[in-house]
Amino acid sequence: FIYVISKIMWIEALNRISITKLSAMLALLPAMTLFFAYLYLDEIPEFRQIMGIIPVLLGGYLITKPIE
Repeated sequence: FIYVISKIMWIEALNRISITKLSAMLALLPAMTLFFAYLYLDEIPEFRQIMGIIPVLLGGYLITKPIE
């Protein structure tokens, strides 16, 4: 059931925003998971997790940055 809802939301998101921004948002899911695990589950991120999130955040920024 949740899978169906996620697919409906994915299709609706494709209709509303560009695929570039949508793929950048999907790339940020591990970073959001790490943040919410810290916030709600009191899990302390390991050094390698933080180092792995940095390129993900940088890539998400570079993808969505307007061209000058």
